[in-house]
Amino acid sequence: MLNRRGLIATSTLILILCAGVASAQLYKWKADDGRAFYSDKPAPGQKSEVMDYDDVGQQAKLDQPATGKKVVMYSATWCGVCKKAKAYFEANGVSYTDYDIENTSKGRTGYKRLKGKGVPIILVDKKRLDGFSRGKFEKAYEG
Repeated sequence: MLNRRGLIATSTLILILCAGVASAQLYKWKADDGRAFYSDKPAPGQKSEVMDYDDVGQQAKLDQPATGKKVVMYSATWCGVCKKAKAYFEANGVSYTDYDIENTSKGRTGYKRLKGKGVPIILVDKKRLDGFSRGKFEKAYEG
C-alpha cells in the first residue's frame, strides 16, 4: 500500500504523462514545501511557469534533488533564521520537510526528542545543524 507521499508522486507522474500526450505545453509550480507539480492547466492561486517540453520525464528528472538526502527542519513561525533557511531551500530547489515546534504535535515531539534548545534544527540525513548557515548546510548537503 502506498503512503501519502508515494500516492502523490504516483498521481503526479500519471498526470504528467497524460498531459504530455494531450499537449506539449505544461504548467509547473512549487508547493510551499518545495515539491514541484505539473499540469496542463495553471494552478489556481499559484504562480505557474509555462513550459514547452516534449520530454516531460526529462524535466521531472531535473526537478529531483541532486542528492538523495533527506532534509528535515524544526522551526517556529516567528524565527527569522528559519525564514532565511526556508527561502534558501526554495530558491535552490532543496526538498525538505518542516515541522513547526509550536503548532504541531509532531514538531513538538521531534524537538523534544532532539533535546532542542533553539530553532531551527536542520537534519540532513543523520547530520544535525543547530541554526542555519549557508556554508555549513551546503557542506552537509553535498558532502
